Amino acid sequence: MKRTLLLLTLLLSSLLTLSAQTYIYSGDKRYDYDSQVIATWDGTRLYSGDKRYDYNSRVIATWDGTRLYSGDKRYDYDSQVIATWDGTRLYSGDKRYDYNSRVIATWDGTRVYSGDKRYDYDSRVIATWDGPRIYSGDKRYDYDSRVRYTIEGHLPVAVAIYLIL
Repeated sequence: MKRTLLLLTLLLSSLLTLSAQTYIYSGDKRYDYDSQVIATWDGTRLYSGDKRYDYNSRVIATWDGTRLYSGDKRYDYDSQVIATWDGTRLYSGDKRYDYNSRVIATWDGTRVYSGDKRYDYDSRVIATWDGPRIYSGDKRYDYDSRVRYTIEGHLPVAVAIYLIL
């Protein structure tokens, strides 16, 4: 009889504990492996006001209860900002980088690559895009750093001389 009473007591206490665990995370914070807060449960919403982290402890997402990634920046492998989401446009006002941390593109919400310079493998400028024309006023180089021709919105000088001759 004592065993049965003890068993019933244990069963009843475990049931009460399980029912109490329904709200165990209310107001709690959950942590990732590096002790950073990755989630907060306020009893109504999950991740409300939280920040999510990548493997290098950088913030990659914020959830405000309405939008995901609102006002966030996304990073590449070298900790450079490659994207910003403002709730309306992706990459608005952002710069994109190549593997050597040089700016290769800017998106202003209207045009891609407006006012940007493009680089070759040896960090020389090979192109500028000003909106109306591509390569306007640029010099192109060969592999020995010699100027081969210049484009100014017309035929290259070398081609024009060749056509005249």
